[in-house]
Amino acid sequence: MENLKNYLGKGKMLSILLGVVFICSCQKDQSSIDEYRYRRGINWRRPTSSVDSTSGSGTTTDSTQNQPNSTGTNTGTLPKVSAGDNVSVAVRSVTLDGSQSTGGTSYLWTKEAGPSATIAAANSLKTNVTGLVTGEYRFRLTAKNSVGTASDTVHVSVILSTTTSGGTTGTGGSGTTSGTTGSTATSTRQNILWSADAEGTTWANPFYELSSASCCTYSIVQDNSFKAVGQSSIKFSLYKSDPLVGLGARSELTPTFVESNPSVERWVGFSVYLPSATWGIDVAPELIHQSHAQNGESPPFGIRTWNGRYYITVNYDSSGKVINKDYDTGIPYKTDTWNKIVYHIKYANNNTGFIYVWVNGTLIFQYVNRITQYAGLSKGNFYRFGIYKNAWSDGWKSNVSTRVFYEDEMRIGSEKATYNDVVPGN
Repeated sequence: MENLKNYLGKGKMLSILLGVVFICSCQKDQSSIDEYRYRRGINWRRPTSSVDSTSGSGTTTDSTQNQPNSTGTNTGTLPKVSAGDNVSVAVRSVTLDGSQSTGGTSYLWTKEAGPSATIAAANSLKTNVTGLVTGEYRFRLTAKNSVGTASDTVHVSVILSTTTSGGTTGTGGSGTTSGTTGSTATSTRQNILWSADAEGTTWANPFYELSSASCCTYSIVQDNSFKAVGQSSIKFSLYKSDPLVGLGARSELTPTFVESNPSVERWVGFSVYLPSATWGIDVAPELIHQSHAQNGESPPFGIRTWNGRYYITVNYDSSGKVINKDYDTGIPYKTDTWNKIVYHIKYANNNTGFIYVWVNGTLIFQYVNRITQYAGLSKGNFYRFGIYKNAWSDGWKSNVSTRVFYEDEMRIGSEKATYNDVVPGN
């Protein structure tokens, strides 16, 4: 009897051990799960709080700083450098203001990125920069003292009208434009590769078949309830009870224009109207625009609304690993009004890529000298306008069951385009 008890005890222990091994063998490696989700295009990770290193906040020090004296202790402290806040201007000159910097015995302003410009007094804490053109600039302020060097950067976004007469100086450090653009006149839009509005009986012609990314006849329609220009806009409707399309909950339009080259530079503009009755704040996100790779991966770039704010999603691969990031812009979206959205993007699988996003003329996101595209692509991206709320199909908690919004004035510009070529209502 005692031998039988020992035998049964050992058998029970063996069963437990075999069960643990079986369970472990059935578990998928997390990286495999992530890759599977990416291949299905439904990876919805929580947002990061990543901040662009060129955002102009904080200081950057080099490796030669804090040199010790003969006793092995530092003789002083490094300078504290502030290049001021990022600024958007609509004029040809700006004042760079580093007057909040302290502790330096010498200072130097340099242009790190952007078109040509002239720095009037590079060794002064406060100086004018002239000769600006439409584009994105980054200026660095470097300070030195007996201990070492420290530096900080400021981003200047310049948006000029096609023709500008007069105009006054904008001031860096305030995040606003302190002057006006003088008298302006807008010429015909140029360098447009594709455009669409909601006018006339041919409003759907610039897009692929409406049913390709929507479930129902009511999903995408021409509507005259709200219009940015003309007589109508495009109404996108999505309900939680709708049948899934392509494994996801979506109501989207795809332009007939598709990129043939995966490494291009583009300007894109469109306007959206988010009614408060159908666009309440939700704990689950939705894409309201995406630039999607043709290789089936998640979109390299997308604009989301989430928790009442705009988020930017960026997806790419590096060293064979798919990277997915969501950036909280901190900017609330506005309801019951038309929002003018513009972005400037350079797709690249190296550190030459960039993304800039404006809403109603304010720069809300910058992503500079980064990877913005998947590697090894033979084809470029296609664009999607409308709603993609895959959180509903993935079982995320959501406190809404309806998403309806309106869209108008959609444009895609080439690398030669400007902000004014694609901005809605201009």
